[in-house]
Amino acid sequence: MRLPKLRHTAGIDGSSHVWQDIDQSHVIVIGAGSAGLATAANLQARGMHVTVLERGTKPGQSWLQRRENLRLNTIRGLSALPGRSIDRSAGTWPSGAEYARYLHTYATQHEVRIRHNCDVVQVAHGRRANWDVRLADGDTIPADVVVVATGWAAEPHIPLWPGEFTKKLLHAADYRSPEDFAGASVLVVGSGNSGAEIAVELLGTAAEVRMAVRTPPLLVPADPKLHRVGALFWWLPEDLVDKLSISTHRSHYRDLAEHGLPIPTEGVHARFNRDGTSPTADRGFADAVRSGRLTITAAVAALTGDGVQLANGQEERPDVVIAATGYRPAFAGLVGHLGVLDERGFPAKQEEALYFVGAPSLRGDLHVHGQQARRVARAISTTPVNTKRTSDV
Repeated sequence: MRLPKLRHTAGIDGSSHVWQDIDQSHVIVIGAGSAGLATAANLQARGMHVTVLERGTKPGQSWLQRRENLRLNTIRGLSALPGRSIDRSAGTWPSGAEYARYLHTYATQHEVRIRHNCDVVQVAHGRRANWDVRLADGDTIPADVVVVATGWAAEPHIPLWPGEFTKKLLHAADYRSPEDFAGASVLVVGSGNSGAEIAVELLGTAAEVRMAVRTPPLLVPADPKLHRVGALFWWLPEDLVDKLSISTHRSHYRDLAEHGLPIPTEGVHARFNRDGTSPTADRGFADAVRSGRLTITAAVAALTGDGVQLANGQEERPDVVIAATGYRPAFAGLVGHLGVLDERGFPAKQEEALYFVGAPSLRGDLHVHGQQARRVARAISTTPVNTKRTSDV
């Protein structure tokens, strides 16, 4: 493969560059998050020409747009990408802002070429190259290979509950600080990591915090030692890991059944394989429930104007509803027309010179993103690609 002449891109500082006629493959990576940066760094190490297209103004910008008190759910040593560790100053559980700084440093160290403020809207079969990467501003960038690294959890999801809520309803993605809800009565919907952490934060400012739970969470203590030991268990058979995870929950949290959270019947793999649900790290959540400061209610069934009807027939009248109800992939607009997605919108079929990185994993998304990047980089660098030439058009 041969890179066409005069390909424009930009450095991580926003400076513009023109890459001349280089005898290398031209790969476009969409997204400058952990998976995209790791893939680009690995491809460049293999001598390939790579440009990363990032919608934001800096690498890892999505980490800066999350709640102020966000911390990783994986310890520092299991959150780094290949080629650079996270500084000890970030602590055991790095914050979102610290991880964003780490990604910026990673991109700088590996001299990853990033073109910022590029909102990719579609990847289509090209005329002058295998792919045309189309941007929101009307520009089109040809590429021999495309790697989609926009993530499996790109778009906030709020269930389509019947009715409407006339007060304040927002997704957890739009939550920033507990001070924004001082004195309010808040109903948090969902007991995953986001819901549990937001609920605990709000206890210091909100007048009342309640949590609507459909499926009881599988809790794990936020203990670094347990986290390290647990990483060794992922190589065991899934059914055995499921039993161990339920046993761990039972030994620490069986008493929560008295407060509306019965012991889960499904282990980590069963839950993840069913709907992608991960365990919930306990960072004060269990104690808040035990003390009665955080009240557990039934799941939301409908919205009733100024209230919320629960599955048990009761009605809540909170000032604010925060839907910690997860995210969905945003692949449909990009590549849905190519027939490579399943009915859920996840990558399911292979297409030549088109790759996806950033899939979630129970072993820790960030750690596994580095492994996925290595595999994809190896596949791209060793797989012949039938590249279109200008003379073929």
